[in-house]
Amino acid sequence: AAREAPLPRLPEAARALVGVWWHVSSSGYGPFLAECVGLSWAITKIGERIHPTPVFHVREGQLVCETVCLGAEPVLETFVAGRSIIDEPNLGVRYEVEAWWEAEGAVFAASRRNADVNGGRPIVKRVYIEQATGELHIDTSWGGTVDFKARFSRQQGQAAAGSS
Repeated sequence: AAREAPLPRLPEAARALVGVWWHVSSSGYGPFLAECVGLSWAITKIGERIHPTPVFHVREGQLVCETVCLGAEPVLETFVAGRSIIDEPNLGVRYEVEAWWEAEGAVFAASRRNADVNGGRPIVKRVYIEQATGELHIDTSWGGTVDFKARFSRQQGQAAAGSS
């Protein structure tokens, strides 16, 4: 039987992402929902008021992000360098992903695409903690009018952790 190659090792710096993060601010979310995802005007207006909550944990040596959003199914994404697949249950699509770590593992970057989203063009996301503020930054570009930039603060009482 063929053995699967082991997943790449999780960079130690990436463990700082572990925890629950609460929305602080965002810009460009409406254009992202309308232009990139293709939601109608009415659904975009509702979506702009519902902010995703990223929850990071380490499972089997890999960083997993569960994005929770009121009224939607959670989206699970494993932050691993290389090629992978992400199922987006709310859109009913499967993204092909090419991802990599930057800044010695302090920044996760991923380019995802699906023929039915964003005209098949790549959607690029960068995830990192801004050292000056301690805020989680998730910056998403898709070739639209503006990038979608979201900022989050760590849930009170949580320190960065990273083992399981």
